[in-house]
Amino acid sequence: MAARTGLTSLIDVLRGMVEGGTADYAIGTANYWDDDHLQIILDRYRKDIYHEQLAKIQKWDGGTVLYLDYQSQFNNYEKTTGGTSIFIIEHGTGADVASANYSVDYFRGRVTFDSDTGGSTLYLIGRSYDLDAAAVDIWRQKAGHAANMYDFSS
Repeated sequence: MAARTGLTSLIDVLRGMVEGGTADYAIGTANYWDDDHLQIILDRYRKDIYHEQLAKIQKWDGGTVLYLDYQSQFNNYEKTTGGTSIFIIEHGTGADVASANYSVDYFRGRVTFDSDTGGSTLYLIGRSYDLDAAAVDIWRQKAGHAANMYDFSS
């Protein structure tokens, strides 16, 4: 199995948090910590978001209110890649907003539109990950693996 390409950025950040190479050590036939291992850990700490109403952020432009930015209460989202819609913005009617009309800061959970939305109510569907919890899990596993490698004799 190959790790999902939408997780590449999150895996890179997680790898830095845990000082994890792609093959730090092997146990049996498994090399730790390849992308597949990190994806499995990340999926343990995944929150599936269904129809979260995004917070509208007002921007003033010379006395005119513009609505270009919307904020999720969550962060560290999996990216939409290869035509697979993982991160979706919907109108209140349930119709998808064309992804060509906005850009996403997946780490911050912020959506920025190319033009004013007029303050429309928008909803998000996506997958958010708790990188801190995943890092703690990995450090615990690394400590357990290191303890088994320790050999002492007097």
